[in-house]
Amino acid sequence: MSAARYSLWLSASLVAVLASLLAGLSFGESDVTLRALFSGGHVDPHLQLAMQLRLPRVLLAALVGGALALCGAALQALVRNPLADPYILGVSGGAALGGALWQAIGFSSALSWQLGPFAAFAGAGLAALLVFRLASRGERLYSLSLLLTGVMINVFCSAAIMLIKTIVRPEKAQALLMWLMGSLAFESLELRHVGIVALIVLVGSAPLLLHARQLNAMLLGDDQAQSLGVAVRRVRIVVFAASSMLVGAAVSLTGMIGFIGLVVPHIMRLLCGPDHRLLFPVSALVGATFLVLCDLAVRLIFRFLGHDFPVGVMTALIGGPLFVYLLRRHEPRVLV
Repeated sequence: MSAARYSLWLSASLVAVLASLLAGLSFGESDVTLRALFSGGHVDPHLQLAMQLRLPRVLLAALVGGALALCGAALQALVRNPLADPYILGVSGGAALGGALWQAIGFSSALSWQLGPFAAFAGAGLAALLVFRLASRGERLYSLSLLLTGVMINVFCSAAIMLIKTIVRPEKAQALLMWLMGSLAFESLELRHVGIVALIVLVGSAPLLLHARQLNAMLLGDDQAQSLGVAVRRVRIVVFAASSMLVGAAVSLTGMIGFIGLVVPHIMRLLCGPDHRLLFPVSALVGATFLVLCDLAVRLIFRFLGHDFPVGVMTALIGGPLFVYLLRRHEPRVLV
């Protein structure tokens, strides 16, 4: 991978993120001009609205989108299959079940900044551990078994969540449904909350970025990677643990936002190649851009519908047909 190519893709991704952030701050239920954003004026009510309400939401969308895309790229590399993502492997389902249990107990709402993320993280970690153990045979991890086990874990978690929805109060069941569909519309969201999310994302992303070279070697197969000095089992554990942290933090706050971890890494792999030293940061930046723009579309549609709807609906409406198109044009294959 040449330095010029790396710099080009990284620069383009950064420009896309910055442009989407500016668009997300400028447009919505009411528009704010770029001049007002950078003027620093304190009397413009639209500017105050953007800084107090819109800025935390846009930053949260960028963090969650980047985390989900990075997890998808890492898990696809781990199982050498472009169809893998946190949802298919059961990690998102486990996180959703942990968060749903925490909400059903009644100690917290969907926006839990104290223990809610830890409940979702615990659910994601237990699901990842269970999938990892059931799909392993000694030192080997079988891709097909991993995918099938993840599907079964998701079925179990979905059934458990449906059971929770039937036994809680109707108003809590409605709030739980909206959260599970994926939403960024939090009235009490503040920049300090976004700072906590940013810290979790930073801690969870660092191990994945640091193991990019080892994951490149693992694309050749376990035996070849071990011959190159890669501790395959340790890398798997680190990737699963870091992915569980990122998915748990994202799901606990925004619910189930699908297709980002599946579609974004798949597209970027086709565009910039399979080298994870480039694929990881570019996927994270493009994932952030994608979710910010989807949330912007939701807020613009609000003008016509008169009410908000979950951003997870928008990502599914865009990501589903896009992924079908990619499957039709590019045959799915093992990442070797």
